Amino acid sequence: QPRPREDVSWLRRRRRCARGLGRRRARIRMRRPTSRADTSEVAYVTDGGTAAKHRGLMDVEAPAILPRMDEEGHTPRRGFARDLVLHTLFSLGLVCLIVTGLRLEKKPSSRAPREATPTAAAAAAVEFSSLAEDELEALVTRQRRAVVAMRRAGTVMETDPAAIELTRSFRNASSRLLAARYGPGPTYRVAIRLLFPRSMGGTPATVVVETAPIDVMPHAVHVFLDAAVTKRLRPDEKWSAAFHRNAGHVLQAFVRAPDLQGLAFQEYDARFPHRKYTLGFAGRPGGPEFYISTVDNTRNHGPGSQGSKTEADSCFAKIVDGFDVVERMRSQPAPKGLGFVTDPGDFIHILGVDILNYFPGTLKS
Repeated sequence: QPRPREDVSWLRRRRRCARGLGRRRARIRMRRPTSRADTSEVAYVTDGGTAAKHRGLMDVEAPAILPRMDEEGHTPRRGFARDLVLHTLFSLGLVCLIVTGLRLEKKPSSRAPREATPTAAAAAAVEFSSLAEDELEALVTRQRRAVVAMRRAGTVMETDPAAIELTRSFRNASSRLLAARYGPGPTYRVAIRLLFPRSMGGTPATVVVETAPIDVMPHAVHVFLDAAVTKRLRPDEKWSAAFHRNAGHVLQAFVRAPDLQGLAFQEYDARFPHRKYTLGFAGRPGGPEFYISTVDNTRNHGPGSQGSKTEADSCFAKIVDGFDVVERMRSQPAPKGLGFVTDPGDFIHILGVDILNYFPGTLKS
């Protein structure tokens, strides 16, 4: 209810009084002041008692229709419930937006890793073209250490900008080293010579695989060829390999030799997924153990699989000949479950791995 003031007109005071009483009809008895000095202390009476005393020039006798006031003379604010509902809805909407933003930020990306632009790839080719094989190998070794250190520090290699740039340079150097050591590629055909155990006939067989292009999976291809080919051809190293697991969805093999190295990071490209009859590295980080997928493992071994939100097994080759040999390997005696062969006599031994299209003289002995 507005307080009357002495310096306003009688009509204005009457309008203010009417607005304060609301739209209800009220009996208001007012007297026009005769002089400015004719003022008195008037008590406004409500149904709750005397609300407040104001200095004014009118008398109001409508205790039943005046709005309820508190002890301090303030009228309760109307529309409180409506404001409360609006504020609650606004707060809920804001919370929903924040939660949605956090989920989108943490959601792993299903896109393939960012590829180097043609300009960057050309610059890298020019940068490494003048290096000899020994210099390229030293460069790959240094960059490998940096990548391993970054990964061990907890960096998400698939999304971190610095990690993407480092792995791009590392992959370019690995590609140049492959071309200098095994030939220009872009792919390599490799013959895997096998010997079945006596329980499976004791006969030899051969499976031919073709690696992924060296500009797509250079690091994984380099790890495989270094472990399976280069280490085996060095006479001072004891090299052995065999298929020792038949898990139903994969046929897994180990490769053993001194100073063998696996993957520095989980290199993966969506253009070379884990389809049936492809080769991939086992483990996180993977290698040098590898497996042959006997079913489509794109979902089981792809990005976001096996407890990781971003990583995937590296897929680096596919079988192009010897599919009947692979189907025969699936009958290898192995216990149910994980499928690891307990009897070494049932291992399918790998006698050798030979590159079929490398240039003589380029492979170091």
